[in-house]
Amino acid sequence: MTAELTVLKRYQITLFMFRWSSKPRNPDIAARVETSPAGRSTTTIDPKAFFTANDPTLPNNDDTDYLHTQHELTPRAILTFGILDFQGQLNPKTRSTSAGVLLRKGHLTRLSVANHGFLDTNEVRHPNETSRVIGTITDRYPAIDVALVELNALSEPWATNKTYFEAEPPKKLLKGNDIRSGMWAEVDGMSSGMFYLNFLVTYASAPERPPNHPNINHSQWTVDKAAKIFGATNLEMQNGTCGAPIVTISTANMAGGGVAGFFHRAHGDFAVSATLDDLIAEGWEIKLR
Repeated sequence: MTAELTVLKRYQITLFMFRWSSKPRNPDIAARVETSPAGRSTTTIDPKAFFTANDPTLPNNDDTDYLHTQHELTPRAILTFGILDFQGQLNPKTRSTSAGVLLRKGHLTRLSVANHGFLDTNEVRHPNETSRVIGTITDRYPAIDVALVELNALSEPWATNKTYFEAEPPKKLLKGNDIRSGMWAEVDGMSSGMFYLNFLVTYASAPERPPNHPNINHSQWTVDKAAKIFGATNLEMQNGTCGAPIVTISTANMAGGGVAGFFHRAHGDFAVSATLDDLIAEGWEIKLR
């Protein structure tokens, strides 16, 4: 990777977002994904059917200790750091993020997390700031907002990709060229529950973090894809969902389970998330267990 200013050809994705409850799927109201005559994926959905809280615009962080109660650590589990954040302030619950996927490269195993959620610390905790340390960050990719965590001996045996709460389980990493306009995916965040995404248009921009986080020093721009957000996801919901994998859903013409990226940031009615070409080029892949 050179130091000169270039356009980095790593495609990024953006999303249509629908709010989903954290309860099991109801087949009477579940989204129906079809293939239109033009070959584009379409979906029939009633967002009002998924609202279970009195105010669906407010986050409802799932702070369950899944290592203790379920003896497993899956995508979506709440992750946080110590008592103080990167500004030396007390850690509020809004600084917590969602677990990503378990990755492997040769004999190495790592858990992906949202890099911006762990600035100035390498310790990762579950489920809150006073809980056990489950691992230590060993690698960071600031431009795509990914950090990789080496889980400790007490946590690593329980980490798995076999389940992803209500969303389709992750099975493989997707390159940017594999992500086409019109494709549908699911995200299940610890603060949002499950919602749907639909990939759209492409533009170039400098890499950036969500609001109220330090800027990223960069010498390269990225190519992004943007889409309009609609549904009941507000900024606090989006913050807690950061790090959760974006997983394609199965249709008549395509198998699901592809990880197109990790939920990252939003700008008003639009959201952006980097694709994973850099990780794939380094040899990382989904660990199937």
